Amino acid sequence: MNLTKLLAILLFPLGIAVILKATGIYSLEVGYDLALIGAALMILIQLFTLFMVHKEYGKEKIKLMNIFSFIVFVGVAGYYIASTFAGFEMWGPLPLILGVMMFLEGMYAMP
Repeated sequence: MNLTKLLAILLFPLGIAVILKATGIYSLEVGYDLALIGAALMILIQLFTLFMVHKEYGKEKIKLMNIFSFIVFVGVAGYYIASTFAGFEMWGPLPLILGVMMFLEGMYAMP
């Protein structure tokens, strides 16, 4: 099992916890911002994925879909991290969107 798959599997329960907190169903208080941890993991996963594709197959095998998914996932996660540390106003449903993306990334890594 490679590191990218292991990190993505960690996102599965983390995504569920963030979704439950964002919808107000249940709040798991652990002392850390779980969405911030998940956002950092999503950025790491996308960086590792692009690096591994480039390492294994070469630069010409990086497809437009790889770049598009990198931009979408890193864009949302980066915006959440920036809004947390820079102190500007966060878009309302951003934690819910981030939780869904974390959940889907974890589901994608399961097989």
